[in-house]
Amino acid sequence: MIPFIFKKTDSDDPDVVKGYELTYSYAMRLCGLYPDLKDFRYYIFGFQQNCIHVAYLWFVVAYMISTYLAFTHNDIELLSYELCYGLLTLIFFLVAHNIMYRRHQLDSLFRMVGKGFFTYEKPIGGKEQAVVDDCDKRCKKTVRRNLLLSLVLTVLICVVPPLPHAFKGEYTSVVNGGVPVNKHLALPVWSPYPIDTPVTFWTMYTIELLAGNVESFILGANCTLFCNLCIIISRELKLLRIALKNTKSRAIYTFRMRGHSIPRGQRYEKSEIFQQCMVQCIEECIQHHVALKKFNNAIQDMMGFPIFAIFSGTALTISTPMFMLLTMSRAQNNPLLVLKIIQHCYIIFCFTFFLSAYCLFGQIITNESSSIHFAFYETPWPEANLDFRRKVIMGMIHSRKPFVLTAKGFASASSATLIDILKTIFSYFNLLAATQ
Repeated sequence: MIPFIFKKTDSDDPDVVKGYELTYSYAMRLCGLYPDLKDFRYYIFGFQQNCIHVAYLWFVVAYMISTYLAFTHNDIELLSYELCYGLLTLIFFLVAHNIMYRRHQLDSLFRMVGKGFFTYEKPIGGKEQAVVDDCDKRCKKTVRRNLLLSLVLTVLICVVPPLPHAFKGEYTSVVNGGVPVNKHLALPVWSPYPIDTPVTFWTMYTIELLAGNVESFILGANCTLFCNLCIIISRELKLLRIALKNTKSRAIYTFRMRGHSIPRGQRYEKSEIFQQCMVQCIEECIQHHVALKKFNNAIQDMMGFPIFAIFSGTALTISTPMFMLLTMSRAQNNPLLVLKIIQHCYIIFCFTFFLSAYCLFGQIITNESSSIHFAFYETPWPEANLDFRRKVIMGMIHSRKPFVLTAKGFASASSATLIDILKTIFSYFNLLAATQ
C-alpha cells in the first residue's frame, strides 16, 4: 500500500496533531489505522501497513477455507470458531481498510477538533470550564477502558488457550480422517502445511498472537475514536446550551466591552445598542450550531460504514460463543472446560460492551442535540427586539432535527437499535441451538 497510496510528508498540520491528541487516538497509530508518514517513521509504518494487509488477506482466505472444511466434515465446534473469529476478522478487515484509505477525511475531523468549533466573544466561565474538563476526563477514561478490554481479549484468545496443549506436547489436533485444521492453536484456521511439530506450532502461535493483538487493538481503537468524537460533540452541545441560557449576561458583557453604559435605574433592554448586542449573541449561537452540524455530518460520513459493518455482524459474532457455551456444558470431563468458559464469556461481554458503546454514545448525541431546539425558545426573546426574535425562530428551525448517527442510513446508533440487535442475538442463538 505504501508508497502507492500514501506519500511521505515533510511536516504535520498543527491543528490535525492537536485534534489527534484531544481525541486520544494513539492506539490508532499503534494498530496501523493512522500511520505516521513523517520522516523515517514513514518507512516503519509503511512496513507495518504492508504486513497488516498481507495478514488480513491471508486470514480472510484461511477462514473461508476452514469454514468449508468444517461444513464438509460436519465439525460443529470448528464451525462455531469460524463463524465467531472469521466473521470478526472479515468485519474489521473492512472497517480497518475503510479508515486507512480515508485518511484525508480523518485528518479533516482531527482538524475540526483541533481548531475548535466556535469562539464566543465572552470568555468561558467556571461552569463552561467544568464541562470542558469533564469531557477530557471522559475521553481519557474511554481510552483506558477500551484498551484494557482489548488487551485482556488478546490474552484470553491468543495467549492462554494454546499453552496447555503445548506444555503437554500436543502440537496438533488433526487425526486421520478428521478436519485438517489444528484446533489447538488460538485461531483455528487452515494452513497449507501441517502444524504438528514444536517449530511449526510456536511459529504459528507467534504469528497468530501478533495478528490477534493488532485486530483487538483495531477493535478498541475504532470504538475509542467514535466514543471520543461523540463526547466532544456532546461537550460542544452543552456549551451551546449554556451560551443560549446566558444570552442576556453575554450581551451585557459585550455591551460593556464596547464602552457603553446605561443611566442608573434604566433597564438594559431599553437601549438600542444593547439590543444589537443581544442579536450578536444569538447569531453566535446559531453559527456555533451550524459548525456542530457540519462536524456531525463529517462524523457520519467517516464512521457510517464502520457502524454498518459492526451492527451487521455483531449479532452472529456474539450468539456463536453463546452456542459454544451450550455445547461445552455437555463435555464435563474436559480439563480445559473452565478456561474455555471464561474465554467465551469474556468474548460475549467484550463484544456486547463495544456494541453498547456505539449505540449509547450515539444516543447521547441525539439527546443533547434535541435539547438545543428548546434552549433557543428559552432565551429572553420576550424582552428583545424583532430582529432577535427572528433569529430565535431561525435557530429553532435549524435545530428542530436532532443529530442522529446512522449505519449508512439503515439503523441509527441509539438505544432502540441496541435492543433490536440484542433480540437478533437471541434469535440467532435459538437457531443455532436448534441444530443440536
